[in-house]
Amino acid sequence: MANEEHLAILRQGVQVWNEWRKNNPEIEPVLSNVNFSRADLSDADLSLSNLRKADFTEANLTDSYFEKATLECSELRGAILGKSDFLEIAYFEGIEDIPFNPGEDNDENFIECSFEHKILRGINFSNSILTAAKFYKANLINTSFYKADIAQAKLNYSILREANFLRANLSGIDLSWTSRST
Repeated sequence: MANEEHLAILRQGVQVWNEWRKNNPEIEPVLSNVNFSRADLSDADLSLSNLRKADFTEANLTDSYFEKATLECSELRGAILGKSDFLEIAYFEGIEDIPFNPGEDNDENFIECSFEHKILRGINFSNSILTAAKFYKANLINTSFYKADIAQAKLNYSILREANFLRANLSGIDLSWTSRST
């Protein structure tokens, strides 16, 4: 359940929210189970936030900051994620698919993010920074990592059929037990 005080501050607007976050960096905002569908949260500092089961359907999250945020079972269908930062271990457990637009250059940052057990078919991670990201048992069929930095990423037990790694930084990645079929 969301903390009503945190929610009231965010409802005052992103500028007020970011100022409050700047003045209270030790607080881990609780915004779980909140309906943010179609909300404009561009440039919002949502770092350290508990966003479990939050609904971001068609929300504008451009340039938002999610460092160490928890997005377990959140809904991101149709959300605009352009240039959002999911730096340093953002948790995505329970999300079925991540809403990137295949064919676009994303320039997203997902350093050490966990995409374990996720269905990411046809997702475009082109130009993204995925250093040390975890794709354990992920379905990456037809996924593009074109020019992405996936150094030190864990892709073990994932399905890589028709995945594109052209010009990607593959140094130190773990491909143990991956599959190029089914």
